[in-house]
Formats: sequence, structure tokens, C-alpha cells
Amino acid sequence: MTDIELVVRIDEKLYKDIYSDAEIMIYGGMRSGKMLLVTLLKAIRNGTPLPKGHGDLIDRNELLKHYDSTTYHNGIEERKIHFVQIGYVNDAPTIIKADKESEVSK
Repeated sequence: MTDIELVVRIDEKLYKDIYSDAEIMIYGGMRSGKMLLVTLLKAIRNGTPLPKGHGDLIDRNELLKHYDSTTYHNGIEERKIHFVQIGYVNDAPTIIKADKESEVSK
């Protein structure tokens, strides 16, 4: 069976409760086990699958803080070129690591 990587969105309080101690949450009366299961299944159903073979996922907004632009004139028209130095791309913090299928041997 093949694995799937999925991004799900759940309530922050629910996440913290699950992360801290799921057994207390389920059996301690904070919410019924059935309600918890329904909530999590809905989150999975509404999740976003990541494509197979994706590379490291980084925050585009962080890179845009470091973009530069220059004007290029080729004799016919003038264009604005926007770029981010490769160092900022390489140093950007990884949010989700690359899918193993996309890893390139170095």
C-alpha cells in the first residue's frame, strides 16, 4: 500500500489537546470519542494531498522579503526582472521535507 502525504487543517485547541494527551481528551469528557473521530475524518477528507516527488516545501513569503529587481533593456523594450539570490533559497527553512522519490543523490 502506498503512503500519501496530506496537509490537514484542524482547530488549534483540538491540536493542542491531542498533542498533550489524547486519552484524557477522549475519556475525560472534553469531547466524545465519536465526535473526535468525526472531526478528524472530516479534516482528512478536506485535506490537501501533496504531489508525489515534491521537493522541500518552503514559505514563499519568506523568500519575497529578500527579492531584488533590476531593469533590463534589450534595445527594443525595457523589462523589470525580479529575483531572489540563491543563498536565500538554499537557506530558507523547510516546512515539509522532500518526498523521498524526489531526493537527488549529491
